[in-house]
Amino acid sequence: CVYSDDNGETWRRNENITFTPNIDEWTLAEGPEGVLYSFSRAKGYKKTPAAISRDNGITWEKTKKAPFKAPKCQKNCLVIGDRMFVSHPSKKGRHDGVISVGTFDYDKKGKCKGIKWSKDDIKINEGFYAYSCMTRINDNTIGVLYEDQPSSHIAFETFNV
Repeated sequence: CVYSDDNGETWRRNENITFTPNIDEWTLAEGPEGVLYSFSRAKGYKKTPAAISRDNGITWEKTKKAPFKAPKCQKNCLVIGDRMFVSHPSKKGRHDGVISVGTFDYDKKGKCKGIKWSKDDIKINEGFYAYSCMTRINDNTIGVLYEDQPSSHIAFETFNV
């Protein structure tokens, strides 16, 4: 995990994350209470490895895998309000891009317990879909930049969320 806690002036690398051998291409976003949520690429078409950090990325806790399946490919995540969005291919062979949507779940005292994932994904495309990057356009719109042909073409689309 490479991170900056001073707006990019300096960077640090945490190499002592024992539960993540051979897991790479992490993406992370800050959720409620300053908790960092990370998602990485799996070693095959499997559920997505996930971890959290409660101390700005210094230490990480292995968590239950995110329930959405994706092939060995980078993902991207974004938090808007109480929702987590993760863009990824949904089929083997890096096909059919989607955005999985989760809502932060709270206990009776208002403490965040984690993410409750919707079973309904936002469809991005059909066909080849690989490396992606999302951005918040406004509270209701996400922009997604993604590879829609193997190593040769980049597309950008917006989606109402």
